[in-house]
Amino acid sequence: MLGVAAFLFVWVLLAALGLTACDAGEPAKPSDAVMALASGEARDWRCGDVQLRTEPQSTTDRLVLHLPGGRRSLTQDVAASGARYSDPTGTVFWSKGPHRAMLRLPERDREMEYVASETTSPWIAAAESGLRARAAGNEPGWLLEVSPDGEMHALLDYGEREHIFEAGSSEGGAGGLRIVSGDGRATADFVAEACTDSMNGQRFPMRVTLRVSGNTYRGCGRIYERDGGRG
Repeated sequence: MLGVAAFLFVWVLLAALGLTACDAGEPAKPSDAVMALASGEARDWRCGDVQLRTEPQSTTDRLVLHLPGGRRSLTQDVAASGARYSDPTGTVFWSKGPHRAMLRLPERDREMEYVASETTSPWIAAAESGLRARAAGNEPGWLLEVSPDGEMHALLDYGEREHIFEAGSSEGGAGGLRIVSGDGRATADFVAEACTDSMNGQRFPMRVTLRVSGNTYRGCGRIYERDGGRG
């Protein structure tokens, strides 16, 4: 889990990245895109403060797209160049080479250009580490990570305050989850409603309300056990 200093660094970095256009680098040959995805290796991508991962299914013509808010399964299309995948919702991932790709999401009004990245999305990293749930919000920035046993780690007010609450009770229902800390000072409500991050426009399956010692924080998040614990 993130410490205060790491959280502040990440928050400043993400803000800076959000103001910086993705660098496409040198153009790649169309055949490179097909070869890169055909290798079957998962790959991380970044555009501004949004990170994602592509995971080709080597035995099929499908590509799993790991977004901060969850997974989407895409099918390969015929393309004049590169490797293009889409699904019925209008999601399109078009690799133009091993280091450059375009992404179109139905909830966004324009295509976004992504470049290959050596860092992994914190939402995917949370799934891989076995966390039960994760949530975040803005104004002020806050982050919540819930361990498998229900322990809550909260970083509040852009990381100025850090709390670790021992596991208490949890109750699920209607696709949502309520978690209460052992001392009753913190409550996190994950409600199964579509939620859009106000900073970068990313969609999440959960609307989250975190209450800590009388203060209320609102944002978006995910429950990892609902999607198999993967990013």
